[in-house]
Amino acid sequence: MKAIHYVTLVVILLVTGAMAWVNNDKDAPIPILILAFGALGATVREHVEMRGLSPEERTRRLADAAIIVCFKPVVGALLALILMSLLLSGMISGDLFPKFVNIEAAFQSGKAVLRGGVTLAENGDFYKMIAWSIIAGYSERFVLTKLDSLTGKKKTSSTN
Repeated sequence: MKAIHYVTLVVILLVTGAMAWVNNDKDAPIPILILAFGALGATVREHVEMRGLSPEERTRRLADAAIIVCFKPVVGALLALILMSLLLSGMISGDLFPKFVNIEAAFQSGKAVLRGGVTLAENGDFYKMIAWSIIAGYSERFVLTKLDSLTGKKKTSSTN
């Protein structure tokens, strides 16, 4: 079995575990789902990229960069969390993004924020959150472009 298969199994177990936890515990933290679906998006992207390679290129990529294949889901999960943080802070908003409620409550501790207070406004926002978490994991460039636009940095295109 190749590294990508192990990573895929771990990510599927992570998503399943996160969904089971959130389904069975009303106090389950939302970020656990965000991380899991961000990792899923990155894993799907890796599989899509692998399909476009020849068998020799695929073998070489897996052999040379097994560690990179393993860390892509971690990067995808973190980018999904960054995107949701931008949404929670109000730095990014719009009808396509999930809306959160109870974000104005007084800060007590990080644990209290992760465990309770903040929740989604409507049921549809739950699915938006899942979709945007997958998109953030799948398209690293999307989140990085959003961050650049918030900091005022513009990417310059170089011509050869």
